[in-house]
Amino acid sequence: SIAEICILKGLYFYSMLQNNLKIPHLFSKLLVLVILLLSVNCFSQQKEIDSLKKVLTETIGDTLRINVLLELTSLYRTINLDSFEIYAKSTIEQSKKYRKHKIAKAYSNLGLSFFYKSKLDSSEYYLNLALNSSENVNPITKSQIYNNLALIHYKKLQRDKSITYNLEAIKLQSGNFEELSKSYYNLSCTYIDAGLTEKALEYLKKAYDASKKGGRPDVLNAAAINLASINLDNKNFGEVKYYLNVSDSLYQKNKNPNNGYLNNVFWGFYYDDL
Repeated sequence: SIAEICILKGLYFYSMLQNNLKIPHLFSKLLVLVILLLSVNCFSQQKEIDSLKKVLTETIGDTLRINVLLELTSLYRTINLDSFEIYAKSTIEQSKKYRKHKIAKAYSNLGLSFFYKSKLDSSEYYLNLALNSSENVNPITKSQIYNNLALIHYKKLQRDKSITYNLEAIKLQSGNFEELSKSYYNLSCTYIDAGLTEKALEYLKKAYDASKKGGRPDVLNAAAINLASINLDNKNFGEVKYYLNVSDSLYQKNKNPNNGYLNNVFWGFYYDDL
């Protein structure tokens, strides 16, 4: 049947992803993806890393050195977690000595490195250090810290705290649709887990709209798939088809196997329920 063909295609894309650990092991009609991982060009990143390391060997000012360390930390986040942690710690030491206003971002990066390694208590400790390290924390940095604290409490099944931190992040993100799209989406996932479908729908739609304005196709696809999923449960087949076509369009543009997996699996669910 068409449903079986679609699901088999989805499983093919899923098998492509397994070696790269791009997505969690989730296979249900109500899909929740909290951490949105981006496809990256590792070759291009390595060239940039090599260039930045060369800069560190030169005689440069303290501010530039810290900025280079922050950039290296950011680049390693998607390709090497051990290096990510090493450069985060190095940035903290440099920031303590020379530029304390940069230390919030440095602590935040270290907290994030522990999060990716599932060391949630250590992650929470450093994120709280980041939050309290200065009265002049950049609003966007602060909102990202709140977002990451929300994810920690989500993983700890502390939904009330997760919701509170997400809402704090949203207050600081007015007009920043890229950041808002992530906060709205993660908040919707928490509401899904809590069984609050109407609230989940509200924030999924906000995430969907913000991701289009903020240029976040990864959030757009995740929101579209979850909107399709909830509408499928409610037998709103027209809405399901609309959102799956959005996901189709995104896959045609970027050929991301993650999009191909999710899209085909949910087309299979669609034809199975139709």
